[in-house]
Amino acid sequence: MKTVKKICVIAPALVLFCAILFTGCPQKIDGGPPGGTQSGPDPNLIIEGTVLKGYRGEKPTGVLEIPDGITEIAKDAFKQCTGLTQVKFPASLTAIRENAFIGCMGLTELNLPVKLTTVENYAFYGCKNIPEIVLPEKLNTLGLGAFGGCTGLNSLAVHEHNTVFESENNLVYKTGKTELVCACAGSTTVTLPETVETIASNAFNRCEKLIQVNLPSSLTAIEDFAFGYCIALENVQLPKNLQTISGSAFYGCTKLASLTVNSASTHLWVESNIVYTADKKKLLCTIPKPASPILTLSEGLEEIAPLVFRNCTGLTQVKFPSSLKKIGGSAFSRCKNVSNFDFSSCTTPPLDSIGNGAFSDCTAATYKVKSGSGVKEKLTASGVAVGQITEVP
Repeated sequence: MKTVKKICVIAPALVLFCAILFTGCPQKIDGGPPGGTQSGPDPNLIIEGTVLKGYRGEKPTGVLEIPDGITEIAKDAFKQCTGLTQVKFPASLTAIRENAFIGCMGLTELNLPVKLTTVENYAFYGCKNIPEIVLPEKLNTLGLGAFGGCTGLNSLAVHEHNTVFESENNLVYKTGKTELVCACAGSTTVTLPETVETIASNAFNRCEKLIQVNLPSSLTAIEDFAFGYCIALENVQLPKNLQTISGSAFYGCTKLASLTVNSASTHLWVESNIVYTADKKKLLCTIPKPASPILTLSEGLEEIAPLVFRNCTGLTQVKFPSSLKKIGGSAFSRCKNVSNFDFSSCTTPPLDSIGNGAFSDCTAATYKVKSGSGVKEKLTASGVAVGQITEVP
């Protein structure tokens, strides 16, 4: 009897083993991501929890299908994946992080999911073949330059039930239209409504077809790189109530030939395409092509804002006044044709601050300073090589 019982127990176990061996019942997966976790439809996707971090191996091409359950696409996840033509986002997605799809020039359509709340800085920057974008109902955070350089973009709109953003004429505003956040890169002529007070950083960045922009009298602030690389823009008149403008507002606008201000302005003064505060104590902004290759800054000037003359390759000489107190970071960086920066009239004090990289990549320049003035030390602390500095009595 004992022998019969053993056979009865062993026989079913043997049958089960054979079934598993020959019928391919599920077994432990040895491949896939570290730790033995299968990462979804594409085993090359790198997933941690509900965050899609990127991919392993060769860059993905064609249609990228992101698995259900993913809530976030990480920073740089698919950066420069130029072979991607379409991304199918899951309904679960809520955030696309910085640079996630930057430079994905092969993308020809973009359908953002309904639960998406966040698109961070430069997420789709340079995706130049996307023709149309609708920002979804739940979106409440739109980063700088998120769609900058999307030069094929002809239609940019916001879902009608979105409570944070609204759109009109291919422009995206904060609700109430007091702040312009983002512009369609395909725009050629833009007239802003008389509600706009702020043009946000990078709002028109790489709107390469923009020829003319009409700014409202309500405008008080233009932020960093607001019109960066608008290479077709020819002239701009600043409105009478504008109070602040970033030094980089028109960076890379190589065709911009005229920058003026409304004659009724009590906040700003423009001379030779250079924008100053009304009292001429602070130099705020200029255009890439200087009116003259020799720049002599007037006495009374106390401050030069960051980035103002960056990459002004038309400059050859610059002379600073004795009244100067501060030069902002990168103010003259990449001025590669300047042969001499003349500080011979300056002393420390009043010149107490030269920002980091103020003269970086000014490879042909020498710097003339008065011996014992203290300016030499300020220059070297900002990154200027001692060998480029000449002391005079």
